[in-house]
Amino acid sequence: MKLRRLRVRRMPGIDDGFDLGGLSDGTNLIVGPNGSGKTTLCRAYRAALWPGTESDEAIAVEAELQDDSGRWIVRRESSRTRWQRDGEEAEPPVLPSANAAHCFTLGFRDLIADRHPTDETVAHEIRRQMAGGFDVSRVLEQEFALKQRHGLAEDAALRDRMREVGRIKAEQSDLADREERLRDLEDELKQAQAAAARLESLETAATLRRTRDELESIRRRLEEFPEGVARMAGDEMRRVEELDVEETSLLSELSRCRAEIEQAENTAAQQRLPYGPLDEVVLNGWAARVRQLQQHATDLATSRRLADEARARRDEAARGRDPARDAKRVARLPAPGADPDSGLPNPTIPPESHRYFLAGLEVGKPAPS
Repeated sequence: MKLRRLRVRRMPGIDDGFDLGGLSDGTNLIVGPNGSGKTTLCRAYRAALWPGTESDEAIAVEAELQDDSGRWIVRRESSRTRWQRDGEEAEPPVLPSANAAHCFTLGFRDLIADRHPTDETVAHEIRRQMAGGFDVSRVLEQEFALKQRHGLAEDAALRDRMREVGRIKAEQSDLADREERLRDLEDELKQAQAAAARLESLETAATLRRTRDELESIRRRLEEFPEGVARMAGDEMRRVEELDVEETSLLSELSRCRAEIEQAENTAAQQRLPYGPLDEVVLNGWAARVRQLQQHATDLATSRRLADEARARRDEAARGRDPARDAKRVARLPAPGADPDSGLPNPTIPPESHRYFLAGLEVGKPAPS
């Protein structure tokens, strides 16, 4: 597998990305001063092929490779890596283990390492020439000999810093995950708010529907009331009480009259009219008395019936009376002893008939105008 192009968009220490292309099949030599990105290219290549070797979240690289199976492109963004083969998503190719990734990178020290006496001589001369003609190794051995524990404190401090870097990287990764979840939560919040608005509208519509149904039910119940309910004056309870009192009085009067009749019959039977028949005037008086008693009995039955009807009308209209309208209708009732049609005084109508007139307001009978 040969590297054709390497694009570095983001790497630690690299402010501006760059693209390395036009690589040949043979050996490619990359030359540049310190800090120009030569080492970063090697790190970027390892980060693309073996992500575990470079775990920095600030990495964004892309590499294009070629082998016998086709053209490969690998893209790494932070901790996510995607592979394509010939323009289609694909699984990564079979690569050497990440533990062996360092074996594919040879540094300058590797090139000049001691392997053979001749190589040692050449390497020593290269090192001396690159050091400006000085034998740096001998100078280090003679002038800068290090103590056995030299650098341990710095190594411990470095390890602490590396652990801190690992902790910061973990926090950055967690923040990135939380940022992604935040977008989903914001979408869910918008959906919940829209659903709440729809629910409020539906609840308002349901309340309106229930109110309309209740109104329609009340209207139907009002239509079922007798027509005479509209003419009730609002004092039906008082009138019923008056009728009850009058009924009691009439019953008492009837009982007394019956007792008198019985006593008179007993007296007549005992006397057997030894002096002949009673005078016609006396008989007419008793006949008038009997007719009066019969009229009282009729009035009593009528009073009872009217009282029962008034109670029924009272119960039916107890929930739908209009006190103001009833008061007006009571005001239009004729005065005691007045003619019920004209409202003028009529000496032929006794005052006590006024209560019968009040009780006689039956359903369907129009109120006096």
